[in-house]
Amino acid sequence: MGDDGERNKAEARTFLSSATEVARLLDLDTAAGVPEDRRARHLAHAARKPLLERASLPGEFFAPLMAAAV
Repeated sequence: MGDDGERNKAEARTFLSSATEVARLLDLDTAAGVPEDRRARHLAHAARKPLLERASLPGEFFAPLMAAAV
């Protein structure tokens, strides 16, 4: 696996850590039973509705949401 493969793995880990942090801030289940390669998407999907239902978010959401978006 070349540099692209390693970069993709690093990006997936970053997205997973960001999605996990957002889920923690929302008091959502950590999806421990979901395979790791699908866990980030699972958490992002679970967080979508609670995030859309809020009129505003505390500042602590900014960094993990921006990291997940990038």
